[in-house]
Amino acid sequence: MKVATEDGIEFEDEGPGAPPSGQVHTCDACGKSSIWGPGWCWYGSWRQHEDFGLPGVERIFKACSLACMKRRREVTEKRRIAADIDAAKSDEQRLEEELADKRRWREQMERRKETPG
Repeated sequence: MKVATEDGIEFEDEGPGAPPSGQVHTCDACGKSSIWGPGWCWYGSWRQHEDFGLPGVERIFKACSLACMKRRREVTEKRRIAADIDAAKSDEQRLEEELADKRRWREQMERRKETPG
């Protein structure tokens, strides 16, 4: 059943009649872990659900309550910032490795010049 929050966000509320899957889910807002049940909801698209794990596909936002669902924007923005920081660290590490490779190459060239041949 589709439900809307006060700010117009629509999400799927599986409701009390949802079949228990036995899978433990974790709320992205508060960190609560539990089997999906009444009050739990998610925000995203079926395509996100089906394509999860592919590059550029964000995870579906899971919430254990309407209060947590209302925090979706805040939590999603923090998640994006963390991903940007991780990407920047990866770029920095890659650049440092390239610089180290260039230094090693330069040292090898200097040794070759010094070696009589």
